[in-house]
Amino acid sequence: MSPGPPDKYFYFCHLWTAVHHDSELIKGPVVPHAHLMSVSGYGPQAKSMMYATVLGGIGGNFFWFLFTLYLGEQMYSPGTIGIILMIMGFTSTLPLLPAGYLGDRFGRKRMILIGLTMNVVSPIVVVFTDGFLALCLGAVLWGFGSSFYGPSFLALMAEKVSDRKRKYLFSMQSFVGMISGACTLLVAGFMPSYLAGLLHMTVTDGYRMTFLLGAVVLAFEYPFLLTLSEDRKEPLTLKALAKGKDTTGKVVTPIPWKTLFMLCLPMVLIGIGAGLIVPFFQLYFIWRFNTPVEIIGILFAITQFFWGLAYLIMPYFSDRIGSVRAITIVQTFAIFALLGIPLSPSFHFVAVMYVIRMVSMNAAWPILQSYSIGQVPKEHSSFTLSATNFCFNVPKGLTPGIAGYIYEYNLELPFFICAAFYLISTILFFLVFKDRDDIGAPLGHEDDTGPEEE
Repeated sequence: MSPGPPDKYFYFCHLWTAVHHDSELIKGPVVPHAHLMSVSGYGPQAKSMMYATVLGGIGGNFFWFLFTLYLGEQMYSPGTIGIILMIMGFTSTLPLLPAGYLGDRFGRKRMILIGLTMNVVSPIVVVFTDGFLALCLGAVLWGFGSSFYGPSFLALMAEKVSDRKRKYLFSMQSFVGMISGACTLLVAGFMPSYLAGLLHMTVTDGYRMTFLLGAVVLAFEYPFLLTLSEDRKEPLTLKALAKGKDTTGKVVTPIPWKTLFMLCLPMVLIGIGAGLIVPFFQLYFIWRFNTPVEIIGILFAITQFFWGLAYLIMPYFSDRIGSVRAITIVQTFAIFALLGIPLSPSFHFVAVMYVIRMVSMNAAWPILQSYSIGQVPKEHSSFTLSATNFCFNVPKGLTPGIAGYIYEYNLELPFFICAAFYLISTILFFLVFKDRDDIGAPLGHEDDTGPEEE
């Protein structure tokens, strides 16, 4: 049974109080959804992962948002920028499958720490070196770090709660990451020019100082991540790995390859479409409307605020109608907004369509990740997330190299191609999984204490 209006009112009124204080106010059967959508509703290790997410949202956005603009500041052509972004996307994909498999077998915490280290080093390389090859090296480190960090982080986080609570924890984690990133974007667009004036340096050096600040913030994740524990007795030996056993010596359940393939195929199509437009949005506003960087930063921040709120709404929506139908509806809505971008004559209308497209297309992401994990045995959760991310990031990483040259010919064409791929993916996903939807039972009718909350 879905929550009624009183639950929603309670939830919105007390969300921020719950985030900052371990209030007993939201505990109890009266408001189970509000309880799950607050940091205080989870144990200490889940909270540590939330705090790491906040730092990652701040430090990561200082680098991610400004890196493409930095390439433009360096006067690289759209084709060259596309190649660098393609390298970053491709290297965020190459290690995904082995990283996910090793995370399941050798330790997710180890993979998270290795990935974080690469993400910290990446901006430092860009700051202290010059030239095309240095930028490519920074892109490679960022890509590899993201592929090591992401799937293992989510898989380890999934261990901290029951299956029923997983989608709420994933959505809350996405929310705090998005909101922290949005706060960062409010100032990120101003940082290079502000630091250039404050420290009497060039704008290019202002970008580099901002990257360095991002690296420092990312490094503050270490204290939170080092406290995490895993349900692992010892690292898996190569001999046990060859026999398909887990860390306890137990033979693992075989991977359901057919299900995994059908989860991955729509991601390939979405990745192709996303690679045509997403890496270029910052520059698209400049190329078409000559929009100042500061305005782009504010637009991206507004987008992420609404994006974060959508993360909070999606678990309610998916509980009411099912994850598959919820994902299908919001992605269909995003396709119409996407088509509005090249057809809109003014920046203001394009900006509105951009916000709707980004929020709608991505709001279902944590629900999709949770749903994907639920379709496979638990011991393959990291591998499943790695496989779906691999199938998304490979085409997304390859298509910017092509898209850059398409933009040189026509700024609107990539959007229409992207919409076609999104539409095919959405229809395919719905047709395959509509009979395996997971409309939820009332949360109060099961033990959803979670493995960490003792």
